[in-house]
Parts: sequence; C-alpha cells; structure tokens
Amino acid sequence: MHFSYEMSILLFLAFAGFFIANRLRQPTAVVNILLGILIGPTLLQIIQYNTTVQTVAYLGAIFQIFIAGLEYKSHNIYTIKNILIALGGSIFPWIVGYFVSTFFFNSIHSIFIATTMTATSIAVSVAILKELGLLQRKMSNIIIGAALVDDILGLLMLSITKSYLVSQDLLPVFLTKAGFSTLFLVIAMLLGPYISRIASRIHSWAKVQKIHYLAYLFAITIAFLYGALAELVGLSAIVGAFLAGFVLEKLNYQDFKVGAQYVGVIFSSIFFISLGILVSVKFTESIVRLVLILTLVAVVSKIIGSTLLALITKVKAKEAIIIGVAMVPRGEVAMVTALIGLNMGIITQEIYSTLIIMAVLTCLVTPTLLKLTLRLVRRKQTT
Repeated sequence: MHFSYEMSILLFLAFAGFFIANRLRQPTAVVNILLGILIGPTLLQIIQYNTTVQTVAYLGAIFQIFIAGLEYKSHNIYTIKNILIALGGSIFPWIVGYFVSTFFFNSIHSIFIATTMTATSIAVSVAILKELGLLQRKMSNIIIGAALVDDILGLLMLSITKSYLVSQDLLPVFLTKAGFSTLFLVIAMLLGPYISRIASRIHSWAKVQKIHYLAYLFAITIAFLYGALAELVGLSAIVGAFLAGFVLEKLNYQDFKVGAQYVGVIFSSIFFISLGILVSVKFTESIVRLVLILTLVAVVSKIIGSTLLALITKVKAKEAIIIGVAMVPRGEVAMVTALIGLNMGIITQEIYSTLIIMAVLTCLVTPTLLKLTLRLVRRKQTT
C-alpha cells in the first residue's frame, strides 16, 4: 500500500476520532485505539502494522511524551503526599500483577506485564475530572500530582525492566542502571536552565525576524537528542523525550505551546491509532478470560494501593477512595511499554494485544466507577 494512501487513512481516522470522542464523551486516545483495531488485522484488515505505521508511531510516542513533559510542573510533583500515593499506586499493582501473571505466563512475561500496570494515564484522568466538574478541587491537585509521579515511576520501571530482561541478572543490572540513569537524569536536569536560556534567546531573535515557531523546532530537536542520549545509557527514548519537555516547561510562550499542540495532535493521534492496528488477536474464550482477569487486577490493585497510601498521608477517607478510583486508567506509558516489549521480542503478539485491550478497558470503566463512587460518597454524607 502506498505511503500517501496509508497516511490519508490514518489522518482521516484521527480527524474522525475527535468527533466521535466528543460525541461519546470518551477520551480521544481510547477512541483512536478502537478505530485502529477496527481497520487493523483483527477486523477489517485495511492496514497492517508495517514500516510506515511503525515509524509514524515512534514519532507519535516521542511527541506524546514530550508534550506531556511540558505540562509537568515541578512544584506539583515533588510533594511527599503525591510521591507516597504514586508509590502505592505503582508498587502494589506491580506486585499483584506479577503474581497473578505467573499463573498464565513465565516469569519474563510476568515481569513485563506487571510493569505495564504501574503508570496512570494523566491525560485520561484529567479528561475525566474535567468532565465531572472536579478539576478545580484540591483533591484533583493530589490526583494529578500523584499521576505525574506515577508516570515517572512507570518510565523508570520500564527502563530497568528492559535491561534486566536482556541480561537476566538483577543486581548488576540494577546497580548499573541506577548509576547511569541517575547520572543521566542529573546531567539532563542541570543542563535544563541553560537549554531554556538558549531557547529563550532563539525565541527572541526569531520574534524579531518573524520566524514563527523556531523555538519549538529547537525544543523538538532537544527532545530527540535527549531521547538518543537516553537510549545510549540504556534508558528508553521516551524517558529522554519526557525530560526534554520537563526541563523546557518554563518556556511559556504562546506560539511555543500552540506549535506543540498542532504537531502533537497529528502524531499523537496516529500513535494511538497504530496501537490499535497492532492488536491482532482472535477473541477466544481463553483470551477473553485473560483480558478480564488482568483488567480486574489492574483496576482493583490500583484502587487499593493508591487509596491506602492516601489514607496513610491523612487524606480524608471519602477523598482517598475517589483518588484511588481516579488513578485507575492506564494510558500512554502502559501502551508505549507494551509496544516496546513487542518490538524487542520480549512479549508475544497475543500478550501485547491483551495488554492494549486491558489498558483501553481501564480507561473506559473509570468514568462509570468514579461516578458511582461520587454518588455513594454523597449518599453517605446526606444520611
């Protein structure tokens, strides 16, 4: 199939996805994945996951994580409460996910499956909170902050897991990974102010010369450079892309943000569609059972882990359970993790498809669960 033909289909679906998501009041990412499943090998078989889709999907992953990094504010992340809640929402699902997975798969597959259960989708959580009119509440700041830390932990777990599964020796891998990762993170953060200063000067010069979005072009260059350096030290490229966005978040230029949104909406949308195209599975009884079990584990473990740590940090019980439910949706990081596992040959096509469907289901059930939780909380308040 010709490149232009494939791209026209992908872009049309991305365009249609926004209308469908708005109509159904569902996250656009979830709708795009479902559209990808529709046109992929599972159903209509219009597009296969080939080099074109893979390349665009990789670009989409970088842009998706970079743009997410631009939205991360350090003062919203580094609070003891948020870090503890995120730890509970990451470690507990990992432990439960691993032990449940060992009943169906070997230890290597189980480790990777558990890793995909750690991170919370900040994009989906924010969309749900906004839809329910909860975005301006203090409780939402805790949810968003914990979800941000959750994503960072998920990315680090991905990098450590990837290296461990290649070498199969945990202690040397952990020590080496911890050393190189820490060194890279420290250097990347220390260089942040200097890079921001350079970007600021580029922006000022470009504004005089009327060369719009030049600062954004520079930022994208830094995103891919950080991604390449992250790969060199054994981390994932998306960790580098995230760090690039994080260190550049102070560049609050309007055209910079608009440029990020315009470019990101194209590649990120195609990225989510490609995740659906990659799903190639026959829905047998065993597959359906496995999807339901992993989804149940993902939902329950995240609620319990996040809620318990929220209670420990002295959050009120009614708010703690709401925080736990709002942390349920898996999204970008989980899906990128599954994609990396498939491309590296660590997991099979069947496991990949199961994980993507699991992630989609957690996004779909969260609004209903959150509405039911809010209803129960308000009912107890009136009685």
